[in-house]
Amino acid sequence: SDFRRVFVTRVHQLLELGYRKLTPTDWSTAEETAITGEIVRTMDEVIENPPQPWFRHLSVHDDPPVNAPGRLGRNRRRLDIKIVSSQYLPRSKFSFEAKRLGKHNPVSGYVGSDGLQCFLRGDYAAAEDDAGMLGYMQSDTAESWARKIQAKFDEPCNDFALYDNSTWREYSMRSGPTYTYHTRHNRVALGRPIDIYHTLLVFC
Repeated sequence: SDFRRVFVTRVHQLLELGYRKLTPTDWSTAEETAITGEIVRTMDEVIENPPQPWFRHLSVHDDPPVNAPGRLGRNRRRLDIKIVSSQYLPRSKFSFEAKRLGKHNPVSGYVGSDGLQCFLRGDYAAAEDDAGMLGYMQSDTAESWARKIQAKFDEPCNDFALYDNSTWREYSMRSGPTYTYHTRHNRVALGRPIDIYHTLLVFC
């Protein structure tokens, strides 16, 4: 829907404003959870003092549990970031999974079973048609990491279930992050595709 497209853009605008409040080089060796916690904190600051009124409808959640059949209490999986809009009911939700990218954190972790595959299996964002991956770059350049991720998707035998010949491509959002890309995937277990917005954030 038109509202969903606007919501996804606003989510990424909030992410960009939160990121701008950080000094990237301060986090060049930090763990993923530390970076995520700071991004959530700064996004909360933006919501508390919003540059536009619509930000007040958003709330941001750090490490929220995911309710799913067969997993209760502490056994529930946990997302890295969830952003919720209360502007309309039912509330709109957008999920982010984050991974470090650096010398000891290769692309295989970003696209692997604890990264992108969580969305493709339907463990995360099962009720949504889109979600986001965050790559915290702690070495090299965005262009270099983008090429490495694209190379994974271009491998002749892969398990990413790209939808209808979808490919890795740059994706521009007004006032959004500088390095955002898009892929679309089948989710066989759910019988519905998902759009993934990949955002690479510089921390080096």
